Amino acid sequence: MRTVSPTVAIKSFAGNADRQTATDLAKRTKAQYAIFGTLVGSAKDSVRFRVSLVDLAKDKVDDLDGRDSTAEAAAGRITVWALEVLGRSHRIGATRKSSFGSTSIDAMRAFQRAVELQPDNEDAAAKLSEIFLMAYTSDAKHPPHFLKEIEDNTKKILDKNPKSYDGLRLRGYLYLLRKDLPHAVEDFKLANSLKPNQADLMLVLAQSYIADKKVPEAEALAKQGIEGNKEYFPLYNLLAQVYMQTNRPQQAEELLKLKASNNPRNATPLVELAAFYWTQNRKPEAEAQLNRLTSNVKDFPAAHALAGDFHFRFREYDKAVDQYRKGFQQTPDAAQKPIFQKKIVTVLIAQGKMAEANQLVAEILKENPKDDQAIAMRASLELRAGTREKVLAALNDLQSLVSKNKDNPVLRFEYARALLLNNDLDQARVQLQEAIKLRPDYVLAKLALAQVYVTKGEFPRAVEVANDVLQYDANSLPAKLLRSSAMIGLKEYVQARQELNAILEKNRAGRANRPGG
Repeated sequence: MRTVSPTVAIKSFAGNADRQTATDLAKRTKAQYAIFGTLVGSAKDSVRFRVSLVDLAKDKVDDLDGRDSTAEAAAGRITVWALEVLGRSHRIGATRKSSFGSTSIDAMRAFQRAVELQPDNEDAAAKLSEIFLMAYTSDAKHPPHFLKEIEDNTKKILDKNPKSYDGLRLRGYLYLLRKDLPHAVEDFKLANSLKPNQADLMLVLAQSYIADKKVPEAEALAKQGIEGNKEYFPLYNLLAQVYMQTNRPQQAEELLKLKASNNPRNATPLVELAAFYWTQNRKPEAEAQLNRLTSNVKDFPAAHALAGDFHFRFREYDKAVDQYRKGFQQTPDAAQKPIFQKKIVTVLIAQGKMAEANQLVAEILKENPKDDQAIAMRASLELRAGTREKVLAALNDLQSLVSKNKDNPVLRFEYARALLLNNDLDQARVQLQEAIKLRPDYVLAKLALAQVYVTKGEFPRAVEVANDVLQYDANSLPAKLLRSSAMIGLKEYVQARQELNAILEKNRAGRANRPGG
């Protein structure tokens, strides 16, 4: 198989980013496939992209449209998608440098080329395996060809150097994926001895110890790792979890204090310590930690937002609103003020104060009629009202928002909800399908789509979507009920009865295990 030769192009690419250019490029390099794309938009907190992969032999095109928080995240998503389409027998290279910079897709191209041209390049083989490992673990389907790539590269590394740090580390991950804890621990320990104090490795080794019921070893390793990596939060988090699970809250408290002391300008440890005190019913001490934030907005500019979010999390709604209002009043940045107002709206909705929420949304939109988030809030409130007039108003708002933000899965889902309330099942289905394309793990959209299929009598599709949800959440009651309804529609009564009986039995067992049950 020839090397795949993609052209990845975005705004600053000097040339045409279209199918013909990519096809001509593939023909010149005698490749069967070409991939080309463009960054179609960017904002402060997101990038939009459009990518196409052409199979010249079959004259087939696969497309991916999406939005991610950063170019790095977008490139990673493109990488996973392209690998899934192509399969492991193909290689992805690149003939031009895109403006994504040092992204996953560029890295894959560089490492693949290095591995192919320099078989002894251990670092390139290790980095390539890490990309495949990320792709494998982030894809719910766990494509086997990704795993094969990791196995092949790891074997090559260890055949050449049996004491390779990267080779042992990667083989340890492979053992973990096979649920072979003893061998995983053995490889991770050896790698740790070869290259001590690597925080990521110490974390996975400690996690492996815990899974292998070797808690004292995990605890000792985590403490050692924290000593050498004071800013690496996952090790603190793991050790705190160990303390709480073994009924040692005092040691958990001391650890959280240490985390805050080691990171004096980071607000997260203080919020975590406050949450610890709150769950231990030590509310005055929790408030004291929040006061450390709000009394020092110079070092913690997001203090009032964090304190408000904390109180909202624990359903202290009035205190949350108080903090958000202080943040609104004290911030010198006019662009931050509507953010606090929208947080207040969220609290008001949780309190059931719809009139006040509507009034505040109207104030936000009076200042900025084009605030898409506020418009979406208004539409959500209109849907909650449920009257014919309000639903139609929400439809207009959401249709306009979706037309401007086609790659926003949440807006498409809300638009679908409005369409369902307006009894437009076909258009609702389209919006739900698009939302799922943009966010394949969007469970709420999948449940709504399954319900649409049941309502329309498309029972095989309903079963398929419900099964997909159960891959993400095997205990999803709505998915099981929808699948049962679809089975009844398919006249598969025995399977439907078994499913429903299992649900009832689990419900009875849950009641029996409750206090006083």
